[in-house]
Amino acid sequence: MLTTGARAWGVNPRRTGVSGLRCYPSIAELPEVPDIAVLLLGAERLLAAAEEAVDAGVKALVVPGLGAEAGRDGRSVGERLAEIADGRDVPILGPNCMGIANPLGTSAWIGTLGRELRGGRVAAVVQSGSVGEALCALGARVGFRCIASVGLELNRDAADWCAALAADDETAAVGLFIESVRRPAALHAGLELLAEADKPVVCLRVGKSSAGARATVAHTDAVLTPERAFAAMARATNLIEAHDYAEFVEMLELLGRKRRPQGTRIAAVTQSGGEAALLGDLAAAADAPMPDFSPHLKERLAAEFPPDMPVQNPLDAWVIDDTVGTYGRVFEAIAESGEFDALVVQLDQSPFVGRLERDVAEAITRELTAIADSPTQPVLLSMNSSEPVPAVRELTTQHDIPLLRGSAAPVSALVKVGGWRPRRRRRTPELGAPIDLPAHPLGQIEAARYLEAEGVRFSAHRRVDGVEEAIDAASELGWPVVLKSDRPGHRAAIGGVELDVANEDALRAAADRIGTDLLIVAQQIPSAPEIYCGGRVEPDYGPVLCVGWGGRYVEGMLHMSCALAPVPSTEALEVWGDVPGLRDVCPRGFWVELSETVAAVSRVIARLPVGAAIDVNPILISPDHGIVAVDALIAPPNATRRVPGIAT
Repeated sequence: MLTTGARAWGVNPRRTGVSGLRCYPSIAELPEVPDIAVLLLGAERLLAAAEEAVDAGVKALVVPGLGAEAGRDGRSVGERLAEIADGRDVPILGPNCMGIANPLGTSAWIGTLGRELRGGRVAAVVQSGSVGEALCALGARVGFRCIASVGLELNRDAADWCAALAADDETAAVGLFIESVRRPAALHAGLELLAEADKPVVCLRVGKSSAGARATVAHTDAVLTPERAFAAMARATNLIEAHDYAEFVEMLELLGRKRRPQGTRIAAVTQSGGEAALLGDLAAAADAPMPDFSPHLKERLAAEFPPDMPVQNPLDAWVIDDTVGTYGRVFEAIAESGEFDALVVQLDQSPFVGRLERDVAEAITRELTAIADSPTQPVLLSMNSSEPVPAVRELTTQHDIPLLRGSAAPVSALVKVGGWRPRRRRRTPELGAPIDLPAHPLGQIEAARYLEAEGVRFSAHRRVDGVEEAIDAASELGWPVVLKSDRPGHRAAIGGVELDVANEDALRAAADRIGTDLLIVAQQIPSAPEIYCGGRVEPDYGPVLCVGWGGRYVEGMLHMSCALAPVPSTEALEVWGDVPGLRDVCPRGFWVELSETVAAVSRVIARLPVGAAIDVNPILISPDHGIVAVDALIAPPNATRRVPGIAT
């Protein structure tokens, strides 16, 4: 605070000054009312100081303490503190936080801020104080608008910060580090505001839940974890999720520059063939395989290399007679081609390299700065994680070129940031009337009525009472048939369903094994890839759609693609297309039909009451029958026990 020239005073009844800061006995005796009060006090003295500050007209409080050191009284003191502040609409940063670091202005930060911390247009909001300190320790890597350590978020949380930053003209991008989502609906609203302002948001969320085996009627209750509900909100609000801290930092560096890559077409020039192959593998793993150079560009590049040297993307350009000049001409050719959104130049950096290597690195970086204003975004990549050569760092900072570090993290960060686009305006699908559910789960017959009305196509089926009616239905539908219990739940694992029932004798035997007269006879569809499509109306996140591989093992699936419901059919392809391998087994001619089916299920989800869940499982991708559902279930709210006799 003192180094920025801000007017600041200390309040301490026992001292007249601390470290050059003049102290006064009380807030009331200060020469003017401060905007912010930083309350560096223990829990026993905190409330009196807060009341004094609020009564004096202080506009905001920063409360670093009131964490574990407060002991058992911490909770009650926090509740009273919130009452004091809320009574005057005074925001609190914290408690249990580091404060706010503002490289371009005054900081109220409980720690050391290095002189190299660079101002810029990325605002970081972190619930972890140590992560806030780690970001401050990045030096000049990221240009920060501010770093806000929000701690326990007593009366202002990440949702409030998102809303405020959306309206802040000096913020161009936001980084979030979240340990818990305190108000999902409010966070959703704040992220919506940032999306509408075309401000990219990168989020690293920790403490994720894993899918647990819960005793529920619907598969959805087991597969729709808080992590997946958050992912659905992320999709709806254009949020970029970071895999880990390393990727988070690389994305912040990219977003902190004046411009960022505008696509995922990446060219790479490396120092060795091995590192070229590694970059190619990493890009493919990030779902953005590097496209090869066009014949025209290959011809131009080939003129720079020996005849027997391969010219391909990624390109190993090391150890040529005119190394620096070759690099410069290669950079120019790739930039002028217009074939790529980003040019990654792999040039490993370390303060421990020799003088010759430093000089060459600086010279190659100078060549790269020549295309700094090209539509092809230049990016320098050092696979070493140590500090770069100072001259190289100065050049990249001066010319606003990202200098990424590591291997997998920077490549995936480049793909995610390059793939970010301002959100399209969604056309919200029209919905029918809300569905009023009975207290008991709806099995296939009742659930199918709602789904078929929205356009989901089921295999032909009949509900019957007893074996004789089942035989008549099978004769009408055509043998072989599927015979299953009419009781809602998961049938396959315990013998609640019989496939390939070919004749009357087989049907009688199957009915005896199932052990009930309430049966469903359905058309037998030949074996085909199976999909699960379902969802639940979350109390905080709202209606959530889930799509993944289906069948009896759906609850064990590691990957599930989720979105907030309803989704238009035009966006449904993006949802189911994110399930690994699904595009490969679904013929392109069925893509529209599958998208319309997924969109139809999402419309039913959006009409259910809060807490209700739906399974459509499986949906078959049949070469002869197209996209056809063969079973469904709708569970009312609080249906947390499996139907007796029917289990997964």
